[in-house]
Amino acid sequence: MATSWDTVKTILPNGDERAYIFSQYFPVTSPATGLPECQWAPSGIGPCTYFAGVGTMGSDSWQPGYPFGSIAGLPGTYPQVGEWVSTIVTNTQTGVVNTFCNKCIAVIDKDTFLSGTCLECYNNGNAANCSDNFTPVPTIPLPGDPGGCRYDNSINFNGIGLSYWAAYLQGGGWNVVTYIAPNCDDCVSPTGPPPPPSSTLNVISNCCDPSEQYQFSPNSGIYNQLVNIMGAVDTNAFRADLYIGGAHTGMKCWQVGTHLQPQMIPFAYGITMDPQDLWPNCLQLKDYMHNSPIYPDCCDYEPCDPLNPYSPLYLQWHIPAVVDQFCQECVTPGSANYNHQDCICCSGGTQCDPPVAALQNLQAKVKGFSDRRNKALNEPVADERENTAFRNTETKTYSRGRVQQTQTNGTQVASTQQESSSGGQSGGVMPSGGSGGGY
Repeated sequence: MATSWDTVKTILPNGDERAYIFSQYFPVTSPATGLPECQWAPSGIGPCTYFAGVGTMGSDSWQPGYPFGSIAGLPGTYPQVGEWVSTIVTNTQTGVVNTFCNKCIAVIDKDTFLSGTCLECYNNGNAANCSDNFTPVPTIPLPGDPGGCRYDNSINFNGIGLSYWAAYLQGGGWNVVTYIAPNCDDCVSPTGPPPPPSSTLNVISNCCDPSEQYQFSPNSGIYNQLVNIMGAVDTNAFRADLYIGGAHTGMKCWQVGTHLQPQMIPFAYGITMDPQDLWPNCLQLKDYMHNSPIYPDCCDYEPCDPLNPYSPLYLQWHIPAVVDQFCQECVTPGSANYNHQDCICCSGGTQCDPPVAALQNLQAKVKGFSDRRNKALNEPVADERENTAFRNTETKTYSRGRVQQTQTNGTQVASTQQESSSGGQSGGVMPSGGSGGGY
């Protein structure tokens, strides 16, 4: 029997529905060193599992009071692929602490769930029961079946497991803290959640299409990469491929910023930057990409923009001497403006003409003007006085009534023209196995 979407899905703050696949880790003693270390659960569905979603009759892992839901006023936990989610459960009576680490290995949407094949568990090193070749799956050496299994378990009913958190974790006697961690160290030695975020940055927008936006959490890998590692501030721009759950945006040029109401903006879960660098804003990133011999333009580039503050001719396009100097530098190897993208505006070609060629073009234009002027001066001109006298003589031959009619018609036309012109004026402390059995 296939797993239903409602059983595994959670609803993000912006209303999007997503399902998370985790690989669970527990503290064990290493047989080689005798020291504690983080390892997959020894058996069962732990290495490849969903956590109970909204359709599990009150066991939703993201409901308030449950490990992934809001606790003590803290928002819910929505990790990105590759991030570790640490859950520390402390018995307030005995002081015993249990720590669980869950590595997020996939975030999928409904379409992917209904039609896709899961390879993430195998790629993480332990596919567990995720195989469509065997039902039930026998013991297979790690990493398991490279063919994976259907996300909806429509072939192997237990391909991807379903785990539940013990219901009493939300009751008295237990203190539960869940947070996104950079690794699995907390599994062995819990240190507690990281400090509050130092920045309000929470949204990424497309430099070429500002309507394409994605939000990211202050606990996310995107935040860690942009803010903690690279020191991004408002308006900083970069080139990256964003993972948005079941799909990728492809490499685009983005700008980071702060959105006061991000609830209706979809989430981005992962980031792959190329190059690993930041620019002050989209304009400078666009200029860099246009001049780069390696990267394509961010979008359709518009050279010679008089309002581009990063153009060497900003506010100086109207000064002939400055433009001439710029165009000479366009064809001078080693100069600051050699082959600059705005050089196309010097001559209408792909690069500036050399100064001599530009002078020859100017001389040709002057000669053309002179030729047209001389031709106009040499053409015979009729005597306007003779034409006027001829028209006067012709008018006198008309009858008085016709002249009056002409005047009357003239008055009517003038009256009609005047009228036209005037008229226009929005079980235990550890998670327990569900459909896949226990650990």
